[in-house]
Amino acid sequence: MTKFAIAPGKGEFQTRLQLNKGLGKTKVPNGLNMSVFVYLDDDWDKVRSLETCEEKAQYSKLSKTIQVPLDGSWSDFSTGFLNQKLRTHVWFFVLADCNNTLSQLPKANRVNWELEVFNSDGSHFSQEEHGMISPLLIVLTVIVGFFITNSIKFYKFYRTEESLDYPTLIITVSLFLELLSLVFQISHYWIFSIDGKGSTIFSFAGQALGIASQFLITCLLLLMAYGWSIKFFRFEEMDLVIPLGIVLGLMHIFIVGLGRVNDDESYRYHNYENWAGMMVMGLRVLLFGFWLYLYRETYKSTGKESEKSFFGQFGVLSSLYFMAVPAVVFFATMVVAPYWRHKFVTAGTLLLQTLTLIIFTLLFTTKSNKYYQISMKGKTILPSNKLA
Repeated sequence: MTKFAIAPGKGEFQTRLQLNKGLGKTKVPNGLNMSVFVYLDDDWDKVRSLETCEEKAQYSKLSKTIQVPLDGSWSDFSTGFLNQKLRTHVWFFVLADCNNTLSQLPKANRVNWELEVFNSDGSHFSQEEHGMISPLLIVLTVIVGFFITNSIKFYKFYRTEESLDYPTLIITVSLFLELLSLVFQISHYWIFSIDGKGSTIFSFAGQALGIASQFLITCLLLLMAYGWSIKFFRFEEMDLVIPLGIVLGLMHIFIVGLGRVNDDESYRYHNYENWAGMMVMGLRVLLFGFWLYLYRETYKSTGKESEKSFFGQFGVLSSLYFMAVPAVVFFATMVVAPYWRHKFVTAGTLLLQTLTLIIFTLLFTTKSNKYYQISMKGKTILPSNKLA
């Protein structure tokens, strides 16, 4: 049914069942009884390896038998309490039919279930997501500040030079997407704190916009590794590059959307711990390989010492950007305790994304840095770069 991490203390759950369609005149001699088993994280892997329902039932720390009404109405709520004294535990809730009573139902029928779980402090939040709103609000405030600052710098450059500062524009749009991502994530958590369900749309939108923001920065780094904005502004392949970038970006978001089909699988503790997350990480590593190829070719053709100095700094920061998130995800999956993985990955990737946006903002928009000194926007703007 689901999993839920409960902090030391006493957690509570209540559940009820319902037939999707009432049976009408269909008779079920022995009634329709279902069981809810609750397993501790220490036993879960062993339980999954067992063959029979009876064997699995022996490891349940708490069992509830629920009689499902045959007329299609909801059963009464069944309530249970879960205690943990020493540390946080992840509890797994399973709906079981050891007596094979479902075989008596018409094939088109099914059992619906509702399950509400409360942490030891009475909140709807699993310990994996507990306390996430405040840090997200702090990061949102920082992102808003840099977005406003970048927007002002972009506008001033446009008014002064009558041309678009494309790197600043890309970073500003990325900041805006990250800003929207945080707004949707915070809204999802706020709704979840009220009803224990949250908003699937807000949750997906927050994750998708975050991926889009990361991908936009990736495109900027690939273009700059090719020499764009430093050696040239326009190149013949632009008509091919832009559609290709849009397709790859939509592919990232599409993969994330498909991955939400198994969003609540028992093995998944963070956004990247499924096939979709692994594909996104794989694409990120492949794009890093492509970036490295472009970077090496451009660096070899760079003769000026000032450009070499900038590209050395740019190479280190870009490499960290590409590989930091996969490193965080890999470390969390292999080392971090399950009930800490979501916080670790969410906080880690968000912190890295925010720091990257801030560093690149300072790198590309401050007149005293190396980029401004060697880039085309720091030189005399050619008439071909003016807006008509």
